[in-house]
This record gives sequence, structure tokens and C-alpha cells, in this order.
Amino acid sequence: VKTLKDEKDLLLRQEGKPVPYGIYDISMNKGYMNIGISSDTAEFVQRSISRFLPEIRKDHPRASNLLLFCDGGGSNAARCKDFKYQMAVLSKKTGMKITVIHYPPYRSKFNKIERHLFAFVSRKFERCPLYNLQCVLDLARSTTTETGLVVKAELDTRIYKTGQKPTDEQMNSFSCDYFGPTEQARVKLSYTIDGSGMKDSDLPSGKIITVFDIKENIDLSNEEKKKLKEEKEQRKKEREAQAASKAKDKPQKSKQAKTGKPHKKTGKKAAA
Repeated sequence: VKTLKDEKDLLLRQEGKPVPYGIYDISMNKGYMNIGISSDTAEFVQRSISRFLPEIRKDHPRASNLLLFCDGGGSNAARCKDFKYQMAVLSKKTGMKITVIHYPPYRSKFNKIERHLFAFVSRKFERCPLYNLQCVLDLARSTTTETGLVVKAELDTRIYKTGQKPTDEQMNSFSCDYFGPTEQARVKLSYTIDGSGMKDSDLPSGKIITVFDIKENIDLSNEEKKKLKEEKEQRKKEREAQAASKAKDKPQKSKQAKTGKPHKKTGKKAAA
């Protein structure tokens, strides 16, 4: 599992920047992509996996545990508490124990999703201009290889807030057992999460507001509308302040007369 970002970021002209999160089934040679339009968070990772997990379980009906190979950074970072908590929520929902193995730092190139999924999806994206989200979905779904790669892509219109941190009570509500060699266990790259003991009060709560709800103001109270408007204005002011500070810090070119130096070919001096 991994998020397609950094050098592969996509910037659309009208609908903003999509955030694709990819899942690759090694044994079945199938790829699943959840195209988000908000932020790359641990909750986004959890919902991406839970969205395609029913289809994955059809190919593995006898599976009782889930094994994930993830990078060591980003939304599924090895030291991210929110990622562990969201995996515990996923374990509670599915009734499966989840084993996570993170690649060490600077070793993400060994992740098979890079060579078997993202490499071919990126080539598709380079050939055509990305004007809207439907174009991104169509290109991802049409990605195939000679070995029979099948890619399924869906659009996620939820808004995920950044900076979410689980409380100590929520972190103590599930078990996280580390394993592996001494060095690997010390840096905590491999662990098994069991969220079967979590209570309903330990699960995240709150209303999910989609982009369509914000545009059409569906099921929103006046306070929520006012809050969304204030947040939008605050972000606009922050962007203007950052732009003003960058313009102020930018060094100005000094208007000094050019010194007369002889030309390489003619030998004549330029006028000062």
C-alpha cells in the first residue's frame, strides 16, 4: 500500500489536485486505487483499504489475517500513532488481525507496488492531459500490462482533516505486538494489531462532510456554514501573507551601471 505523490503529484486545471492511494495484491496481480481530493491522512489510508477489502477477500476467502507492506513515511509512517490507531479501527470493523511491515528508510524502491502498479499508471498519466477527475479515473482503470494487470479505481469525495491525533485512551484500547530481529524490533518496523477489544467509545466519531455537501450546503446548519466560510477566508489570508513575505524577502536587483569590458571577438569596450 502506498500513496502516489511527490514527483507523481497530479494538478488538474479545474477540480484541484487528486490524491491517489494505491493497493497492490501481489498474488492476484490486481491494483486498487482510491482517488481522494482532500488530504493524505491516516484516516484516508484506512478508508481506502476498507473500501476495497471486500473485493480482496473474494480472491482470498480463507484469509483470517491481513498482511500489509508499507513505506516508512507519509500517511502510513512507521512512527505515526494515528496510522496504528486507524489500523486498529479497521481490525475492529473487519474482525481480522492486521500485520504491518514497514520498509526501512530509503528502501521504498523495493516496494513491489512501485514496479508493478505505479510505474504503469504514471506512464498512462504522462500520455494524456488531466483535465478532470473522470479523466484520472478512466486512465487508471485502463492501465494493463502483458502479465495481466487489472486496476480498479474509485473516487473518494470525503474531506479528511490533517493533524488528527488519537488520545492515550484510544491508543491503549488495542494491542500492538512488535516482532522481528533485535534491530528491527528496536525501530518498530513490524507489528501486529488486534482491535477486537475496542469499545464503541474508542472508535472515531463525527460527521463526514463531502465536497458536494459543501457546494450545495446539504444538511449543514448555519453554524457549520459560518465555520466553513471563516476557515476558507483564513486560508486565503494565510496564502496572501505568505506571498507578501516571500516578495519582501526576495532580493532586489541593484541598478548599477555596467562596467566596460572588452568584447571577446572585437576587443571594443562596452559603453558604461
